Amino acid sequence: METKQAPSDNVNGYLTRDVKRIRQADGSWKFVKDVVNGTADIPYDPPGPFGDRRYFPDVEFHRESGLPPNWHRELVGSAEIAEAIAEPVPAKSWRWIHCTGLHGPTLEVVAKAAGWDPRKFAGVFTWTRPSMEFAKGLLLTHFINQSIRFFTWQGGGSDPVNTFITCATADPSTSPNFMERLFDFVDRGCSRPEVIISKDPSLMYYGLVRAIIMDLRYEVRTIHVDMEKKYNKMMSQPSRGNLAEFHALQTTLINLTLDTTGLRLAVASLNAVAEKMHGPDQKEIPLLSQETRDRLLDQMGLIRLLENELPFIINRAENMGNWTFNMFAFDNNNLLQLIAVATILSLPVTIVTGILGINWFDSCRIGLILGIIGGAVFILFVLFFWYFMSRHIDWQKSSRANQPPPQHVQTMAERRTWAAAEDQSRNLENMRINEELSQLYASISDGTEAIIWQVYTRDANLLSHTWLQDKYRNAKTFLAAQRHSLSGHHLTQGLCRHSTGLGLRVVPVRGKIGHKPVGVKVVLYTRPLA
Repeated sequence: METKQAPSDNVNGYLTRDVKRIRQADGSWKFVKDVVNGTADIPYDPPGPFGDRRYFPDVEFHRESGLPPNWHRELVGSAEIAEAIAEPVPAKSWRWIHCTGLHGPTLEVVAKAAGWDPRKFAGVFTWTRPSMEFAKGLLLTHFINQSIRFFTWQGGGSDPVNTFITCATADPSTSPNFMERLFDFVDRGCSRPEVIISKDPSLMYYGLVRAIIMDLRYEVRTIHVDMEKKYNKMMSQPSRGNLAEFHALQTTLINLTLDTTGLRLAVASLNAVAEKMHGPDQKEIPLLSQETRDRLLDQMGLIRLLENELPFIINRAENMGNWTFNMFAFDNNNLLQLIAVATILSLPVTIVTGILGINWFDSCRIGLILGIIGGAVFILFVLFFWYFMSRHIDWQKSSRANQPPPQHVQTMAERRTWAAAEDQSRNLENMRINEELSQLYASISDGTEAIIWQVYTRDANLLSHTWLQDKYRNAKTFLAAQRHSLSGHHLTQGLCRHSTGLGLRVVPVRGKIGHKPVGVKVVLYTRPLA
């Protein structure tokens, strides 16, 4: 249940993305590691010096709402729950009731105390995919699959929202973490001051949908990382276990696709209902604010992005599964070939061994001949075995060699060295160009002009030539410095004359046949000062 409370100013500031805050029973904050929040949103990794996370970590501004929630003690028993729900809601306020554990008696008490039809209330928990219903001023939504279920109820009261009810499983490793991250999106984890639940309770929908999208993205990210590990394992030694693991990944990804599709349809239906609530003919107060509508429309983009990424990952898992099957079949084929060769070679050896075993040829030299033949056959068998094993080993080495090498990540010292070398090279080039311009300017007289650079090309557009564009920019900088020197009457012999002004223009170079432009030239000219 949520009520108004004096604001707290000691919890504002920046936190790294792998840290979350948990409010303790005494109202203080505890900072703990948040593995899910740290890895779910893949941070942008710029290629420049800002890519070193030791010096530039990903941070997120956390702030406490001006009206933080006041958490009451845990309610135990149907009587306490019914009494808490039956309490009148103060004016200009709302309350949030969260039921941990999908217990039938508890849900029945909540339904009766909230004035909801118990049969219809129980029907929401038979949904297996995200759904949304709207009837008689009440909004019924279900945004996530069987692991965590959410039921929301709104309507009545002087404000658009009177009561908000959520139900979740009693899994301590799931529900508390989910609820904390939900508040990170609405009250604590957003630098936008208008995203505050105490001022707009319908923003709870935004928090629910955003947290669920984050869970789906985290699960997809985990599968993607797991897929890379299974790929390396498969390349080293393909087996039936690898093949079964890839099939399990495909099944999980298909379920995630269904969850994402259902979430998209539910949010789309919710947006359609919200649009009708804000229609010109609607006289009742809308259950969803305009701010919530805007946030939900933004989430539709994230849902569609995830929905478009999933087929690519599913196809990759399927391709890896097929590759594992082919490699496993190739290994089995080599083994079967080796067994076939051993069987063929063992047949004459068995016959020779049987004949020699009964001492049939003791009185003649044929026994010696058969013994030599048997030895040759045995040596041939060993050679075949060595050939197949060496081919298998070479194939494994080539498979490992074809794997892409790990990318080298530049350190901050390497990036600084590279940046310093680039700056020094640029400074030397600018000094050379300025010296060249100074000599050129000193050699021309009043009212004359001189060609600085000339480039022949079919394109007369100066900006299309990077080399000429850089020189043109340096020339403009030089002229600006000369004009500043003239205006300040800082005269230098042979370099600046106060009786002349400087100009710069681009002139097309025309050919002899047809007078078509075949290039451009940059001209430095002087003219008498006004």
